[in-house]
Amino acid sequence: MQALRAILVQIQQGVRSFRPEGDTPAALADFQATAKRLRAALDRSYIRDAKFRVSHGRDDYGSILSAIVIGDLTLEGEQFLQSTPDAASVTRMKLFISHSSADAKIAEAFVILLRTALNLPSHEIRCTSVDGFKLPIGTDVNEHLRREVHEALVFVALLSPSSVESPYVLFELGARWGSGKYLAPVTVGGMLPGELSAPLSATHAVNGANANDLHQLISELAARLQLTPEGPNVYGQALQNFLAAEPKSFWEAER
Repeated sequence: MQALRAILVQIQQGVRSFRPEGDTPAALADFQATAKRLRAALDRSYIRDAKFRVSHGRDDYGSILSAIVIGDLTLEGEQFLQSTPDAASVTRMKLFISHSSADAKIAEAFVILLRTALNLPSHEIRCTSVDGFKLPIGTDVNEHLRREVHEALVFVALLSPSSVESPYVLFELGARWGSGKYLAPVTVGGMLPGELSAPLSATHAVNGANANDLHQLISELAARLQLTPEGPNVYGQALQNFLAAEPKSFWEAER
């Protein structure tokens, strides 16, 4: 909803031409979301008319190359803007935690650990299986996840035998990896970093069963979020609770 509103605000301010931000396939792929919102605005009669230039190339057949909005917002479009909150008042998601619902207990302990260590408010964290951090009721799940996965300042993936088989986790991982933005893989549920498949195997992963790895993760997340983390004496119990929620791998269990 906010993404559509942002497009209408641009039109209200006089923007009429929309095109990809670059000539790369990634830029063209990103632009398709903007084109989809423009089509939605046209379908809902929020704008008077729009013309779309469609590719007929072999590699990007059917992709929207550019769009021109004709005329101003309609009365319906103006009313929509008045009925939705200003985009500036919406807090950008700072931390997105991708995980499988089968690992909900591990995810909950992880959320508590990061909240304790980083002092993040609940509305700046998305963790869809944990109460207090789920998606808003009635939201378009796929669109909401796509936006937050792309916009979150930090993306952490809890990777377990269950999550690497989850369509939603794979969707979130693929979207984030394709954006080129920061992604921190954390192996949990008995999985070890060396068991990850490509392309994640090329990314340094955190062993969620290793306290030293978790201390390093907290420090790096704090730096990326420009926060001052609490000391281990503050979050130490939350860290131990997370480690206790972690099933041991075969090799750790044999030690």
